[in-house]
Amino acid sequence: MKLTDREKVLAFVFLCLLVLTVSYYHFRLKAEGADEPSFVIESDEVSRDNFKKEVAPAEEEGIGSAIYVDIGGAVKNPGLYELEKGARVKDGITAAGGIVGNADTSQINLAKKLNDEEKLYIPKVGEQAPAQSAQAPSPAAKGPVSIQNGSKEDLMTLPGVGEKTADKIIEYRTAHPFTAVEDLKEVPGIGDKTFESLKNNIQL
Repeated sequence: MKLTDREKVLAFVFLCLLVLTVSYYHFRLKAEGADEPSFVIESDEVSRDNFKKEVAPAEEEGIGSAIYVDIGGAVKNPGLYELEKGARVKDGITAAGGIVGNADTSQINLAKKLNDEEKLYIPKVGEQAPAQSAQAPSPAAKGPVSIQNGSKEDLMTLPGVGEKTADKIIEYRTAHPFTAVEDLKEVPGIGDKTFESLKNNIQL
C-alpha cells in the first residue's frame, strides 16, 4: 500500500512527537533522580567518617603526654626539662647530660618515676640529698618538736608558728636556754592561749 504525501507528513509529525515525549520523560526522571535520598546518605557517611577522624585523636589524648621536671645538682646541664610521662630518674639524668664526676648516686633511686612539676636534685659527694618529691610528714607523724634543739623549719611546722615567731624562739633560747616546755610562754608573742595550742606538739 502506497502512502500519500499527506499520510507521510502525518506519520513524520507523529514520529517527532513520540521522540519529543520520550525525551521529555527521560530528562524529567533523570532530574528527579538527582534529588533522591541516596545523595543525602552519602553525605552522612562522609560526615561520619570525618567525625571519626576528628574524635580519634581526642580519645588518645594523654597518651605519651609530657611532664616538666626541674633537674639540678651534680648534672652537666641543670635546668627545666620536658620528659615523657612515666620517665624515671635515670631518664631525667640522661636528659640533663648525665652526672658529673663528684655526683653521689648512692643516695638516688634511679628507678623512681618522675612526676610533673617535680624537683630532681642529684647530690654531690658529702651532700645530703633532699627528699625527692617530698611530702613533708605532718607534725603528728614526726612526733613532738624540740623547742630547745629543733631547727627553724621544725618550729615552723607547729600550728600558728610562722617564720617570725620561729626566729623569736631561736633568739630567746640562745640567750635563755629552755629548762621546761612552759618556758616557751616567755617568748614575745606567745601567751597562754598560743601555748595551749602548741603544748601537745612540743617537747624540751
